[in-house]
Amino acid sequence: MGSALLETMTAQVTEECEGNRAAAQQEADAIKADAESKSATQREAVQSATDAEMKRLDERWRQMAHAEASRADLVVKNDAVKAIMQKVESEIHRIVGSDEFPAVLDALLASLATEIQGDVVLIGPEGHVDHIKSWLSSNGHSGITVEASADFWDGVALQDPAQTYRISNTLTGRYGRVEQDARRLCMVNLFGDSATEGV
Repeated sequence: MGSALLETMTAQVTEECEGNRAAAQQEADAIKADAESKSATQREAVQSATDAEMKRLDERWRQMAHAEASRADLVVKNDAVKAIMQKVESEIHRIVGSDEFPAVLDALLASLATEIQGDVVLIGPEGHVDHIKSWLSSNGHSGITVEASADFWDGVALQDPAQTYRISNTLTGRYGRVEQDARRLCMVNLFGDSATEGV
């Protein structure tokens, strides 16, 4: 009888152990499945976030590259226009130093003719004072005082003796008044209408 009881108890313990082991295995499988599911979800979320960040960075680098290319393009265009504008300035210096300049000086004086009245002083380039006096005499303005000034190397100016006003008429002054329009025109002629955007 003791042997039967022992066998029954052993069978119960074995059955209970099997039940516990099966429950533990079932719980372990559930935990593993849950962990794998969470891991897959997390991996997908990380992958999605990484993809989104890579797209954002790609777009940012694309925009930066485009902006840099646009800047480089504008620098090249501006340098080309600047070279032309410097050529114009060099041409002004060439004209002033040439035999053409007295005729240019006559034209500058003629455009001031209506202002040459009363007690005024004309200022002109050094080395051309006699030419200016001769022009004044030939055009009915004898006796006007003419002064030489290195500041007016490329044209003339008219002022009252008290120096309360001055009207300048120089090549660089005239060029300065049209320089921005000339720059824009240069840009359009060299590179087309779209070249002036942002200039």
